[in-house]
Amino acid sequence: MIALLWSLGFAFMGLQTPAHTENDLLKLLIKNTSSVGGAIVVVAYAEEAHFLTEKGKVLKGQQQMANNTLEFVVEQLDPGTYALVVFEDLNENGLLDRNKLGIPQEPFGFSKAKMGLFGPPSFENASFAFPQENGIEVQLKSL
Repeated sequence: MIALLWSLGFAFMGLQTPAHTENDLLKLLIKNTSSVGGAIVVVAYAEEAHFLTEKGKVLKGQQQMANNTLEFVVEQLDPGTYALVVFEDLNENGLLDRNKLGIPQEPFGFSKAKMGLFGPPSFENASFAFPQENGIEVQLKSL
C-alpha cells in the first residue's frame, strides 16, 4: 500500500496548476486627465451594504503605465458581482483624502458608473458580474 501511494505521489509531482486564461483575469484600463503621479489603489466591494465603507478589499495586481492610462490586471478574483472604487493616492497614505465636506481631494473613479449629480453612484450602477465582464474602464476625475 505504501509503495502504491509513494508511486502515485511521484506521478502527480509533474502536474502543474494550469495558467490563467484571459477569462480568469480582471483587466482594468484606468484613465486620468493628467499623468498618473501617485500610487493607484483599487478597492472591490462584493456587497451593497459595504459599498463605499472601509470594508472593501484592496486588490493587488500588475500595473503597466502608458501616458495618462494605466493597465491594472488582477489574477485571483473569485467569481461574483463587484463594484470598484479606484483612486490615485497622491500622498501615499492608503486613503482617499477628503475635505471637511467629504469631497475627495485626490483623483477617483468608479467601475461602470460616473459620479451622480448629488454624490457617488449606487452599488447597482457601479457593479459588474465577474468573470462575464472582465474588461472594465475607469475614468479618474478630480473635483
